[in-house]
Amino acid sequence: MAISLLSWQILDAGGKTKSIVMPMAATESQADIQTFVTNHAPLLDAIIDGVITGASVQLALTLPGGLETVPVADMLVSTGGLFGFSVTGSAYRKALYVPAVKNSLISDTKDIPNAGAAATWITDVLSGTEVSITDNFENPLAAFLGGERVNRK
Repeated sequence: MAISLLSWQILDAGGKTKSIVMPMAATESQADIQTFVTNHAPLLDAIIDGVITGASVQLALTLPGGLETVPVADMLVSTGGLFGFSVTGSAYRKALYVPAVKNSLISDTKDIPNAGAAATWITDVLSGTEVSITDNFENPLAAFLGGERVNRK
């Protein structure tokens, strides 16, 4: 069952941001979600002492057939891979956390080399063929810097 996610970003006095995530039916249109945001924002603003800095929506999309249907035994989404990329026009890097990375892609030193299925995925992320993957400031990813196994809560 697919859902769409509406996320509100709230800024506090200390400069930290947290999000409120509101799931909704995948059948909701972007126009209907925008109408909700327009009408709901003043109501949310009235109950918080923080500042609403943004709202975004993650729309549900159709997945292709033939994907795995059962997770590997004992594989947790908290154990994954952190893939680091350089960014065009920035001194900073962007990391993408991928939950439940296959153990076969992780070396004995917990590195994820740019090889095999990982290399194919990395190449597609960097290709810009269908879409350009960027950092949070719309700077395109430039090159793979390295990957490692990490645990995240």
